[in-house]
Amino acid sequence: MQYRLGPTNDEGWYLGQCRYSGSAPSWGEFYELNGDDPLLDRPSDWIKTNSSPSSNRHFLFYFRDGTFECIAADWSYDSATQNALAAHKEIER
Repeated sequence: MQYRLGPTNDEGWYLGQCRYSGSAPSWGEFYELNGDDPLLDRPSDWIKTNSSPSSNRHFLFYFRDGTFECIAADWSYDSATQNALAAHKEIER
């Protein structure tokens, strides 16, 4: 698995500053990208985890003040404060 937190917010989306703003239907949605993606490696700030390299689904999560993007086998939502992303950051310290 790998993930990145992007700085593009809703204003940047509408100004065309997001690399997918011309192809995704709308801002503020969650998407899975399928097929070839020539823009995948354009950002250089991907954070790789120790998960299996067979994780190859590309998910985009657009929020009001930023984006979360990941390459993973699947995703789920956890509203707990100590979720998997927070736990991963603790392991890195």
